[in-house]
Amino acid sequence: MQRRVFCSWFLLITLLVLGGCYVLRYSSPEDASRFSVPGKYRDIESYLNLYKDVVLEGLYFEEDRPFLSVPAETDGQAFSAAFQPDFSFFHLTDVQLRDERANLYSRSTSGFMDRFVRSVRFHADQEKYDSAVFQCLLLGIETHIRKAEGRRPGFLIHTGDSVHVSLMSEAWEFLYLLDTTLTSLPWFNVIGNHDVTVFGTPILGRSARMKDPTLGFFPLYLSGGGGYSDPEKYIRMHGPESFNLDGIPFSGPVRRPNDLARSPVYRFHPDSTSYHGFDMQAGETDEADRMRGYYSFDFEFPNGDGHSSSGKIRVIVINTAEYVDSNALGGFSQRQIDWLTEQLKKQTDPGTRTIAFGHHPLLPNNDGMRTDGVYSARLKQVQHLFASSVDVYFSGHHHRQSYNREFGFLQVVAPSLLEYPQSGHLVNVDLKGDRMLVEIEPFSHAEMRHRENLRRGLSAVVSLFEPDVMVRSVISEIESAWKESPGLRTKEMADILPLWETDPAVRDLMDSLVPFGFEERVRTVLAKASLLRQAYLAREAALDDQKENRYFRLGQKLRFTVPFRRLAVAPLVNLVNF
Repeated sequence: MQRRVFCSWFLLITLLVLGGCYVLRYSSPEDASRFSVPGKYRDIESYLNLYKDVVLEGLYFEEDRPFLSVPAETDGQAFSAAFQPDFSFFHLTDVQLRDERANLYSRSTSGFMDRFVRSVRFHADQEKYDSAVFQCLLLGIETHIRKAEGRRPGFLIHTGDSVHVSLMSEAWEFLYLLDTTLTSLPWFNVIGNHDVTVFGTPILGRSARMKDPTLGFFPLYLSGGGGYSDPEKYIRMHGPESFNLDGIPFSGPVRRPNDLARSPVYRFHPDSTSYHGFDMQAGETDEADRMRGYYSFDFEFPNGDGHSSSGKIRVIVINTAEYVDSNALGGFSQRQIDWLTEQLKKQTDPGTRTIAFGHHPLLPNNDGMRTDGVYSARLKQVQHLFASSVDVYFSGHHHRQSYNREFGFLQVVAPSLLEYPQSGHLVNVDLKGDRMLVEIEPFSHAEMRHRENLRRGLSAVVSLFEPDVMVRSVISEIESAWKESPGLRTKEMADILPLWETDPAVRDLMDSLVPFGFEERVRTVLAKASLLRQAYLAREAALDDQKENRYFRLGQKLRFTVPFRRLAVAPLVNLVNF
């Protein structure tokens, strides 16, 4: 009897302790000097403006890694040696920018809970410098496009999980980085489970909302709703409306994908959007219908010499995070499936290919989508529609590169920018009449090749790109003085620019060591050096996780042959009533 009572009390106390862990709150990390970046979230615009003029040398493709050719199972034909892309695009996914101030009760408790739910806490340097990794990659894309010979990529698409905790501060950092850094081509976004639920799961979101209702996270129903997500607020943040974050006004993105100044050889139809695609609902006039998170458009490109392509691709973007369960698996509404059916029925041009994008892979159970209740039938219906009418489906969520043909259509999953190898995909497509040739090339930003220089500090990083001996000497003196100062050597020098603005000791040091007239030049050099250093620190932290077998290796270059087949779009009869 006593043993039973003891076990009951032990179980009750354990449940109370674990329940107490699920309290989402803003808190200063224990080691504030290491983990907090002064001004990063209080004044995000000024912080990011420090890196506005940074130019990187481009993208890093592992040229010595051979392509793995994966011919179609049905035709058995090898990948054409005369591969000439008709168009290409960048595919990024799972940036998951993290506001490191948000914890489940405390930082140490968050770390403990991550042993059971691996979506709560990552390496401290990954969380602190995740924006540097993202911005370096975007700057690399910009430089790559400027140097591109021939036809440049047509657009960039991010397939969900732009944020980690699901806070407005994270969302604005994502939107601001894309709109201020990526200026050479239009971009589109997809909704993921982290974009609409706290830490990516409705269980954590519900608990946090109930116990700490003062935290202004989004886009959960703050007044109830059973933990279901509301993508409307997230979608509106991509539009031209004004928001207020910690007293700082922001205007949403206003660029349009049909801007000819940015995309001179490509056209997007519908030809007007202010939500980066989220309002691209063909034939919809009601604004509420444009806030569902799924949309479609036609992407036109010029015909290449010797190609039989029609010059048009139909793009379908789905919202797999309409119904997220406690394991972060995705689910569809029947309304979205009806919309998808109608969109595919409208595709009557026999020369137009269709590609699709979503966050979760269209695989059952722990591989992507939920299969409880009606969700199994809905997933099968979508798989049937895609097998008959979609050539390739691109997604993320897994945080690793993979592909799958099991359900009658090609699925390609890109790796996460949050975790090692922190890379994206450049997708090249060549249309060959009855076949589509798809080439997947993983890339990261170029400076990660200089690991030894990046490891040694800012002065070594500056030596990679700065020819002026005077400037390099000044940076070296600053670094030496920094290491010798008792008040500064405990702080990360990669944070020197925001500290220059907020820390009197840093300001005094810079006034004493920077020659008159050199301040702007030193700031510019330090901007690039500190950005690269921050990105390197995040890369090293991600590599530590990879060494522990928590995450995955750099993706393989892939080449697919996709036979072009268009069957009649007919929903499965036994599923339409669900």
